[in-house]
Amino acid sequence: MKSPQDLIVEYVAKLNKWSHAYWVNDNPLVSDATYDEVFHELKALESEHPELILPHSPTQRVGELPVSGFQKNTHPQPMLSLDNEFNDDDIASFVAKTLAALGDSKCELQYQFVCEPKLDGLAMSLVYLNGQLKTATTRGDGEVGEMVLHSIKTIKSIPLFIDNAPEFLEVRGEVFMPKRAFFEFNEKAVANGKKPLVNCRNAAAGGVRQLNPKITAERNLDFITYGVGKVSEPLAEDHLASLLVLREFGFKLSEDTIACNTTEEIVAHYHKLIEKRAKLDFDIDGMVIKLNSFKEQEKLGFITRVPRWATAAKFPAEEKDTILKGVKFQTARTGQVTPVADLETVFVGGVNVSSASLHNMDEIARLGLKIGDRVSVFRAGDVVPAVGAVLESIGTEEIKMVTHCPSCNSLVKKDLDSANYRCTGQNSCPEQVTGAIIHYASRDGRMNISSLGDKLIEKLHAVGKLNRLSDIYKLTKEDIMELDGYLEKSSQKVIDAINASKTTTLPKFLASLGIREVGRSASITMAKHFKSLDNILNASYEDFLALPDFGTVMATNAKEYFSSPDNIEVINEIIESGVNWPEIEESNLPQVFKDKTVVITGSFTAFSREEAKDKVMAAGGKASGSISAKTHYLLAGEKAGSKLSKAQDLQSKGKPIQIISEAEFLEMLG
Repeated sequence: MKSPQDLIVEYVAKLNKWSHAYWVNDNPLVSDATYDEVFHELKALESEHPELILPHSPTQRVGELPVSGFQKNTHPQPMLSLDNEFNDDDIASFVAKTLAALGDSKCELQYQFVCEPKLDGLAMSLVYLNGQLKTATTRGDGEVGEMVLHSIKTIKSIPLFIDNAPEFLEVRGEVFMPKRAFFEFNEKAVANGKKPLVNCRNAAAGGVRQLNPKITAERNLDFITYGVGKVSEPLAEDHLASLLVLREFGFKLSEDTIACNTTEEIVAHYHKLIEKRAKLDFDIDGMVIKLNSFKEQEKLGFITRVPRWATAAKFPAEEKDTILKGVKFQTARTGQVTPVADLETVFVGGVNVSSASLHNMDEIARLGLKIGDRVSVFRAGDVVPAVGAVLESIGTEEIKMVTHCPSCNSLVKKDLDSANYRCTGQNSCPEQVTGAIIHYASRDGRMNISSLGDKLIEKLHAVGKLNRLSDIYKLTKEDIMELDGYLEKSSQKVIDAINASKTTTLPKFLASLGIREVGRSASITMAKHFKSLDNILNASYEDFLALPDFGTVMATNAKEYFSSPDNIEVINEIIESGVNWPEIEESNLPQVFKDKTVVITGSFTAFSREEAKDKVMAAGGKASGSISAKTHYLLAGEKAGSKLSKAQDLQSKGKPIQIISEAEFLEMLG
């Protein structure tokens, strides 16, 4: 058994190696969770044996030395780090200790705490002299950081000049890459044969550390402030009030920053943020808790490397490392055969993960992945587990694409125009058949046959009752009752839902067919242009290519689908079964949104959001799901949320976006 001294030496060596690889080389060797586990084991040992603390222990410093190649800059006052809490009990203990140090026994109003999301990006210090932005410095080792003003100026959410600012003002906050920008960047990178970014955090850090600001600008980074450093005169008497002043100066704040008066309120907000994090457009890995009053902060002061008046309540780890045991292959409804990682089970983001997406063979090649490697695993959007990187190349077995479909044993061939491999079995492949039927019947697929769920479709296919889309309308109550677990009432409910789906619209029917790359918006475009199914069936490749937003891939897929005799036969059988839609007439709505982009958010009384989208398109507009500088209108209903805040932020920056209410929307449409 190793002695405490040997363990401390070992832990310090490990942590310093990992930290240098992460901060200096931008090449993480272990996940954050693994680093945190060893760090806290080291802290516990040093607490028991303070005489054994090494001067180069990571517990004795704030961060890492700045990367060479940039001008060094000393912070006006040190940028310290925070201690971590990991659960409700830890949070309660921090509050109790803080109040005890203040001579109180409960969290009363005069000792208010402020809770705010802990952004997972790059900490930044901005110094303004007489309102002019003069320096932008990374945190570095807490005392000295890197001067990155040239790249920070590309971030549009950072004011270059502030009216009515104090003579000297240091603003602190987090530079981050929004998830939307991250995914858009990677889509373009892959399309152009370039290496995609690994995650939002590394993308922000790497973007700021570019010598060429044009490269930084391509990443569309953002900035949210979380406080002030040194100032020539106080902005306010407490933290929250100073944040509101910074917002008046033009900085962005997190809308989830709140004041709490009790431990219960703090814990409740912590859990609210855990639930909300997947819906945010930026990564957060915890919640920061700060004593609000600057006077009380000063009274408590600091201990070694952290303030006594603030802490970080970390969320359950969203990224961990494990071993790749093997790779399985699965077939999707489109025939695409994709690799799936078979992992040693690891607990990530609150669930046990034993498999994860590998996307395609190009991704495996990019990662340099082999069976047996140690890899990092994260939950994309808190839902789909994915392999992020190879942490340790210890595997020896190469990963090869299967030659035959794992579902039907048909040959697998590579697409000519993409990195994807596809099963050639088509209508004889169970996964493709059931996948197509599941899509057709789903709400997203547009036919919305609510009682015909995935499991029921798979069971009916297994007994030979569902082999193509048109078979849905040949089902009887007795067919369903023959399956285990289905009685007369539940079986009749399925039949009623199928019959109800027969009345639909042409755009919904087209979307339900599941044509590759042709989704809801493209289906609406086809229906509006061609007016009838017959016109679509007789359209040429050139006709499809001429449609707005249709490229060569979409036009090819649409033409091939509607040229297939099997597909035409299925469509005719569906129509013969009674599926129908009204004729598309020229819209009598005024074209008030012609060539305009409209984003819809919140709830409405006179129509649903889907109906609002239809009205926008009928009035000549394009309905988008996200706010950007190219948005012309935001239709905001009740509980509009973050999209409204973003639109207002764009307005404050001079962007010509208009925010309209439900009543104004209806008035515009006459």
